[in-house]
Amino acid sequence: MSVDVTVFAVFFDEDRTRVDTDADLMGWGVQFPSDTCYVGWNLEAYPPEDRLDNEHVSQYGSLDDVEQGTGGNVTVMATVEVGDA
Repeated sequence: MSVDVTVFAVFFDEDRTRVDTDADLMGWGVQFPSDTCYVGWNLEAYPPEDRLDNEHVSQYGSLDDVEQGTGGNVTVMATVEVGDA
């Protein structure tokens, strides 16, 4: 058995992102075969006054949910087959 896992990046979208950032790369994530997505945030992209003190991971139901929830632009970087060698 093998499954596909998708790696993606979340980039700032000038028209939709509701939070100002100091960098275009807001975060990166992985989409599991169930469509569930986990996003790790690029804390350095946010101004110090808006930045979390510790690493943070968010969970979303799909890539569309990531875009809707973050206001960012999701770009798929790679899809990797994981399983039988």
